[in-house]
Amino acid sequence: MSASGVTPGAPLLAGRPACNCVPWGDSLVAWGDNPAVGYRGTSWPVYASILSGQRVNYQWNAGKQGDRTDQMIARFTTDVQPHSPNMVPILAGTNDLVQSVPLATVTSNLITMVKMVRSIGAVPVLCTLPPNNNTGNVTGLPAQIVALNSWIKRYTAAQGLVLVDFYTPLVDPANGHYLAAYFNDGTHPNNAGFVVMAQAFLAAVQSLLPAFLPALPADNVDANNLLADGLFLTDSNSDGVADSWQLLTGGGITPSLVTGDTTIQGNWQKGVTAAMGSSSSFFQQAISAIVPGHRYALTGKVKTSTITTPGALIVDCIFKTSGGTAISDFRPIDRLDQPISAGIFYEETIAPATAAIAQIFLQPQAGTGTYQFAQVGMYDLTAMGVL
Repeated sequence: MSASGVTPGAPLLAGRPACNCVPWGDSLVAWGDNPAVGYRGTSWPVYASILSGQRVNYQWNAGKQGDRTDQMIARFTTDVQPHSPNMVPILAGTNDLVQSVPLATVTSNLITMVKMVRSIGAVPVLCTLPPNNNTGNVTGLPAQIVALNSWIKRYTAAQGLVLVDFYTPLVDPANGHYLAAYFNDGTHPNNAGFVVMAQAFLAAVQSLLPAFLPALPADNVDANNLLADGLFLTDSNSDGVADSWQLLTGGGITPSLVTGDTTIQGNWQKGVTAAMGSSSSFFQQAISAIVPGHRYALTGKVKTSTITTPGALIVDCIFKTSGGTAISDFRPIDRLDQPISAGIFYEETIAPATAAIAQIFLQPQAGTGTYQFAQVGMYDLTAMGVL
């Protein structure tokens, strides 16, 4: 057993179905996520969950823009602990260095953060800082980042902690800045860079992850799946859209069913957009018995490719009253614009007090791209008794 309290290669879970992950840090963690309203936008934790097939299921994004390590520590009991994580990636220190906090203070705070994570029985995962191009703002910032990263590597080795190296795959070895392919604003990577971070994270924690797949539908007669034809099996009018689904579009999207893929149950519902001027949606309003206070899960398989600006993808569930008034929504995918060769989306939420119906949207945004969906399901986890 390592000093982190985890036997390498053993599942992290004690009765939980997935790696319940709460990443903790600053804007390099938060970026495009809006956990308060359930929107999972562009960030490395979102891509990590999708690309891992939900073996990493992050419950909450505890990143906050502009935070130093001391401010993160102050948020632990309100922003990390309540979400019952069993893994907490820590990416922290950039704002400390930018604000000239002494390195010794930063390292002391990181040690405190690791101890806090261990105190709740979760596994801390320390991450190196990405490069930073804003050298004009802080004298010697690149060298300070390298120094802190060197300490992180030494500390994780001594403590038996998992290390995620974000610096090396993002840095240009010629100048210590971001590689051009991943450059955004000098402090944060672009969306392609967040995918690289997700891949680095998954490579580092792979041996600690449990085998897990969410409750993906495997047949079209499963009464637990509140969606009709979640496997996209039939297209009786040959319009390219699976029966029980509708295509809402302003034009510019070509739908089709892709058959013969043995890696999925059923077919892929495919949509190819070409300079589409507005969003289109594969849409279903088949959930007419929503129970307020019940916990629901929306899940499915997804592939995307050839996306060009401003193309992106939203997967959305909108809760409405019996009269059709929208109350709230949650988005397992919110405006992701990078290729996904094989991914699974999954998110849970509680139905609002006045909810009666729900609508599901698989929604390519304006622009150009190829989007595919398979084994899409909406489940009432409370009614199923699986909680």
